[in-house]
Amino acid sequence: MAGGAWLAVAQAWRYSWNNLRLALEHASSAHRLRLDPREVRQIVALHEFMYWLGQDSEKWRLGWEEVSGTARSLLRALQLWLVPSEYQWGTRLEVSGASHGLRLPFPARSVVVPTSGDLSSALRLSNGQEMPLLSFRPGPVWEIPVKATALYEQLRHALKLGYRHIDLPEFFGAEKELGRALKDSEVPREQLFLSGKLSSKDCYPMGALRAVQQQLKHLEVEYLDLLVVKPCPEPAQSAVWEVLEAFHAKGALRSLGLADLDVTGAGAVVLPGVHVAPVYVQTRFSPYTDASVLAWALPKGLAVAANRVTGTFGTSFLRPEEDPHLLQVAKSVGRSSSEVLGRWALQLGLALVVDHAEAYVGVFDFQLAEEDMRVISGLARLSFSAPGLRVDSAELTEDVYGLERFEAKGAASLDGRMDHPH
Repeated sequence: MAGGAWLAVAQAWRYSWNNLRLALEHASSAHRLRLDPREVRQIVALHEFMYWLGQDSEKWRLGWEEVSGTARSLLRALQLWLVPSEYQWGTRLEVSGASHGLRLPFPARSVVVPTSGDLSSALRLSNGQEMPLLSFRPGPVWEIPVKATALYEQLRHALKLGYRHIDLPEFFGAEKELGRALKDSEVPREQLFLSGKLSSKDCYPMGALRAVQQQLKHLEVEYLDLLVVKPCPEPAQSAVWEVLEAFHAKGALRSLGLADLDVTGAGAVVLPGVHVAPVYVQTRFSPYTDASVLAWALPKGLAVAANRVTGTFGTSFLRPEEDPHLLQVAKSVGRSSSEVLGRWALQLGLALVVDHAEAYVGVFDFQLAEEDMRVISGLARLSFSAPGLRVDSAELTEDVYGLERFEAKGAASLDGRMDHPH
């Protein structure tokens, strides 16, 4: 397996073992007595071994292969002990309602989000423009040949449901059908918020000029409310931005935004000579992903949109909508996991980009309690923490599940000298 695959293995086992340690911690004394003491010692030893493995894919490749058989045997032996109908609680996990569970850049309460059911509920961008929080992106558009008729139907349906912010995908021959869907919907242009894209392949002056002209022409509109710029090669950034500022000056682009940022280089986009600053950032985000883009953008007054909070994320081993903790929240509030994830993002203060219109129509019909927000926000710690270890991806997450109590014994002395648990 490649290095990235081994990091996915690391996340999966850390997630499993953190949950297992929590099950041991919160079981009744009588229920714990049903375990063999040797099993408990092995569980703790394996958990502490994860500290030594850290976030080093090569260590996981060499070290975990040797002990994974023991880990799997333990899980098989504990299956009946962990069955919910058999499990006996001692103390319940107490989750406070102090904040939503993320530090952005400091712990905060959830944002007040409408519960009126109106899909056009909006936020005000830093330039004064109103932008609907929920946007729909038709797709996929990368299939060859492009299924233009399907995209037309998707967009028409989303508009009928009440979506007014349309996140137009990077065009691959589908723009005319999307323009026809907008026209046939008979929704007045002033009620729509249209976000276009400038892809990396068009990130040079003539490419940017042509791309914006083409979008306006084929969509049959005089302006885009927002143009989102994907990463540009550094030498071309200033020149491309000048082209976009010229469109902005003519009223053809109302606002500019950024997408898919590496925040270590994001500041380079906002150059001293820029006249029109970006007001929006779009990023892939879920409870399992790094919140560093949010921590970078929100204090600067940039609106941040979570691009698809469901589905597979990089090295993620589990889809967020399938997570047992999230499913429990969804059950308690009587909503689908997709709606809960969408509402979680909105209450963090984010906008939301979705590609399944029906799945998110209820995000403005209910509210998550702060305790539920923290349960979801804390999932990153379950994947990225081990005794004595917390990798960068969990740094912005509060210790909602109380994992810091599982400190590695003599962690400082473990480096290179911990015996493999057999």
